[in-house]
Amino acid sequence: MSSNVNVFERPQGGGFAPVEEATGTHESARTATAEETFFPVTIHRDPADVRIILSLAVASICLVALVLLMAGVLVYKLVSAPALVVVERTKDGDRVVSMNGQAITNGVSLTTDRPGDEDKRSAAKVFTTSLYQIDPDPKLRSIEVAKALRMMTPEAAKALVEVMKQKQELERQRAESWQAVWNTQVNAVDKDDPYKVNVVGTQEITRVVSGALKQERRQLVFTLKLIADPGRREERNQFTGFLVANILDFQEITEPAPAPRTGRAGLPIVQSR
Repeated sequence: MSSNVNVFERPQGGGFAPVEEATGTHESARTATAEETFFPVTIHRDPADVRIILSLAVASICLVALVLLMAGVLVYKLVSAPALVVVERTKDGDRVVSMNGQAITNGVSLTTDRPGDEDKRSAAKVFTTSLYQIDPDPKLRSIEVAKALRMMTPEAAKALVEVMKQKQELERQRAESWQAVWNTQVNAVDKDDPYKVNVVGTQEITRVVSGALKQERRQLVFTLKLIADPGRREERNQFTGFLVANILDFQEITEPAPAPRTGRAGLPIVQSR
């Protein structure tokens, strides 16, 4: 019995061995020499392929550099302060007078915000008006009282609420439908203490007692002790930068109310301001 045997030689040195068909024994199939069986193979790279790879690499590097640059610019814009521009509006048009603290025209300059005497007087005026100008609508009255309490330090606000509860002022004002007009006569910073504001004002009150209309006028004299708000200008201090720490030397002087005028039907006429 005979058979055909195909012998494959393992390539050496990077070459490939040809297939040689032999008949008979395994030893008789190997008749070719090494020089006839193996040959070197050289691999060449396509130049166009190399150029494409280099172009893609350069494009990737440029894209990464652009992304890093944009990220740096974005971080800088987020952490940097916005430009402050001051524009003066006149009848001839608008013009920029200052930019980032640098005056563009003579006589205009910007400095660090420092609440001063005008802010102290403004705080005192808003506080006294909210407290002593009374609207007959209970909701509006509650809003104004709450605004005055927010303008005070927690200790001072608590003390004022206790006094108002003892005198039952809010309940009485609500029951008698109070309405009052507050007129500031004196609102000046104390010469000896720059954080005290001397206030003098009149409160003209109209109320209803047992169905009868009553009018009275009283003058209030007191001193507001102010402190600088740690939060600087905020809504709670009406953007003045100061809080009321105490009400000192409070005096109330009741004045006789003016006689009401009567109309044609004999009803009293109440003047509104």
